[in-house]
Amino acid sequence: MNTTVSTAETPARPRLLIAGGGSYVGTACHRALRNILEVRRTTREGVSGTLALDLLQPAKFAYATITAKDTILFCAAISSPEVCGSNPSHAHQVNVAGPAYFLRQATQQGARIIFLSSDTVVGPTETPADETAAPNPHGNYACLKREVEDILLADSTAKILRLSLVVSLYDKFTSYLRKCLRENQPPALLHPLYRNAVHVSDVAAVIERLTTDWPSHPARIIHAAGPRCISRIGLAEQYFESVGYNGRYLIQQPDAKFFAQRPERIVLCSRHLAGILGREPRSIASGYKLELAQMPNPDSEKL
Repeated sequence: MNTTVSTAETPARPRLLIAGGGSYVGTACHRALRNILEVRRTTREGVSGTLALDLLQPAKFAYATITAKDTILFCAAISSPEVCGSNPSHAHQVNVAGPAYFLRQATQQGARIIFLSSDTVVGPTETPADETAAPNPHGNYACLKREVEDILLADSTAKILRLSLVVSLYDKFTSYLRKCLRENQPPALLHPLYRNAVHVSDVAAVIERLTTDWPSHPARIIHAAGPRCISRIGLAEQYFESVGYNGRYLIQQPDAKFFAQRPERIVLCSRHLAGILGREPRSIASGYKLELAQMPNPDSEKL
């Protein structure tokens, strides 16, 4: 009697290449998705098994490593509005010329592109602005992001993910809060400064959905925005509540120079985000609680 042995292989996981894999969002997405997708990363130096991508010399990248099976999450940029404002020629090379060259070559290799843009492209708003709102970039950083958006929308099928403030226990702002509380120092909070902050888990979930089922999500521009437009004070109070902090904090008012490079208030909404997620986006408080529950020793954060 003949016995047939199945030789079926496990289907290959979808491939994601994170350009700017050492950035805050790039690192967070790698951590969240590496067990779901086949994830590779670029860094400027190509260290620790990453691919080398220097946006000052994008022609040197090994484009043969990119295939039509890849989705590219493009995170690499100078993200400081002050640096973009004070050194515009350097910022243009890193934030526009280098990315445009890299993404054009990647598109020619057949890859799909998810470009991380910014809510500052929408500009200052008082009422919720969705993806149909006319861009009104505020500051040079926003203008550079918009320039790449225009290139991609004209020359490719890329998707543009406009990020509001991306929050987690490890973002710059929350890390500062955690440090202050560990050192028993009252945090100093900038006010007024309002954004529809989005939890990093929602950003990673959108990237996963787009990578695994690209045809089901035809929107070209997606606003990654949380459910509430909230100040830095409101964000801090949500973290304080999560860890049981009842102490004081200080309020600092930014000067005119600070607001020259960023709007005081950007109120976003999205026609597409909930549909891609399959649910409403998380509140920041629930995002913090989710992270704390996943920590090996969550009580170490409690006060």
